[in-house]
Amino acid sequence: MFLIRSTHKARFLPTNYFAGASLIVCLVWSMFTAGAVAQEPLEIEDRGDTILVASGGRPVLEYQFVSKPKKSYVGRLFSRDGTQILRDAPHDHLHHHALMFAVAVDGVDFWSENDDCGSQRPVARAEIRTASRDGRQSATISHRLDWMAPNGSDVLLIESRTIEILRVEKAGPTLLVWKCRLAPPGKKSVTLTG
Repeated sequence: MFLIRSTHKARFLPTNYFAGASLIVCLVWSMFTAGAVAQEPLEIEDRGDTILVASGGRPVLEYQFVSKPKKSYVGRLFSRDGTQILRDAPHDHLHHHALMFAVAVDGVDFWSENDDCGSQRPVARAEIRTASRDGRQSATISHRLDWMAPNGSDVLLIESRTIEILRVEKAGPTLLVWKCRLAPPGKKSVTLTG
């Protein structure tokens, strides 16, 4: 199961002491059992043009690090049972790449992939790391992309991208968190459309 992160905050208001005590016991039990469940750690392997996140020898995520042909994106994402859940470049939409982020910047299209479109160029190798905290396994891929004009020399936008995979427990969900910070180079603003 895959979840999408939400900024909605739930609030529990117990009506009496026993309801509050029961809630605390449930939370403590959940935290204890989540940390106690044995799970394989997440591993990251840089393969040059792709980065593979795996667990126990089974793939979890494959990130196309080198623009292929014009974007970096998550090309494959696997469920806990090993099912690949994304479609990359289907025959009728070759420019649709699994999980990607592309919009138009000041009228330059980064979605399509033709000669008039811009491209997302990685500036350096991605930073990759894994961590384990409170029974949660995580793997993080971070890097900078320059969004280039079709001429290949003008930078229209600078993106700082972070993709994090979190696993809470062995049988629990896998959470993909995609964060990006966009900055216009050398000017105050750009217009994003699409």
